[in-house]
Amino acid sequence: MNSSNPISIFQIVLLIITAVGLKNHVFAIPPLIQTAQKDSWLSVILALFITLLWLFIIIGIHQKTKKENVFQWLLRRVNKWVVYIMIGVLLIVLTIICSETLRETITWVHVSLLPQTPRSVTAISFGIVCFLMAKTNLKSICIINQSLLFFIVILGFFVATVNIQYKDYSLLRPIFEHGYAPIIRGIIFPLSGFTEFFLVLIIQDKVKETLRFRHFVITALLLTGLTIGPLIGAIIEFSQGEAEKLRFPAYEEWQLVSIGQFIEHVFFFVIYQWLSGAFIRITFLFYLIRELLALNKNGKVIIYAVFIIIELLTLFPLSDFKYTEILFYVLLPFSAWFFLGFSILFYLIIYIASKKDRRVKNEA
Repeated sequence: MNSSNPISIFQIVLLIITAVGLKNHVFAIPPLIQTAQKDSWLSVILALFITLLWLFIIIGIHQKTKKENVFQWLLRRVNKWVVYIMIGVLLIVLTIICSETLRETITWVHVSLLPQTPRSVTAISFGIVCFLMAKTNLKSICIINQSLLFFIVILGFFVATVNIQYKDYSLLRPIFEHGYAPIIRGIIFPLSGFTEFFLVLIIQDKVKETLRFRHFVITALLLTGLTIGPLIGAIIEFSQGEAEKLRFPAYEEWQLVSIGQFIEHVFFFVIYQWLSGAFIRITFLFYLIRELLALNKNGKVIIYAVFIIIELLTLFPLSDFKYTEILFYVLLPFSAWFFLGFSILFYLIIYIASKKDRRVKNEA
């Protein structure tokens, strides 16, 4: 694997904010409001606390592998078939997550912008752009992300500020109206994004400095704000009942924007926000898949097969209603449970391997 062009911690933090932010900011909000209703913002805070505890596992893996490529570290210490099976499982999950992001983006483009354009045209053209970008290097992806994220943030503050005129914070009360159970059930949705911090381990050898707990905490706090902002915005601008019915609440908030009597219909800015976020997220996922396949001598060929599979999954004929059910109540919870379980298994294997290392050194 090529470790040239290392990136800084600042760049990896920004990359995770954009890549994971799209999931928590857009995909996780509809099922979260439907599940935890007006108390859904409490689910995000609880998910943050769980994430902060879970981060000790991520830091533990990072420290024990001493910032090396984790899979190369494992291949030198653990049965190679165990490592290859773990890589294979991770590849399948990343392929599903990548197709999930591409499908949601294409669905939104089709519903909101290009209803007459075949989905295959937008899915293939957007997928190719992301795929080609992923074939460059991580530093280039990070530099482009920095430029895109700056305006994403500016536009986010813009829509939040201009829509103050429609916000009724009393719609958040009373708290705990439906008890604790819906809040607990809602935790899984923001957690599906937070647990993607695990992906940083795949590229830890590309980061110049050692990652510290505080770096992950800062990233988690920023992502929490990025999730809670549009989540509360949807409830206090549309009311909880109406927000539950919206397929893309973050997009609908742009429909409300108006400044005075003469400036309105500026929702085209959301096109930039969404497509920039999706571009970085899909590119990053393609890049991770490419990194994992670099361990295989046929990886350069297999990556094209993965691209075709992602396109086929994206365009698989399924009604939007059925797909939404699968995304909300199967894919998002599965993603959270998978990364939680996989990281614990990962840590245990690395812990045992490092303990064996120490014993061999002591005996020598």
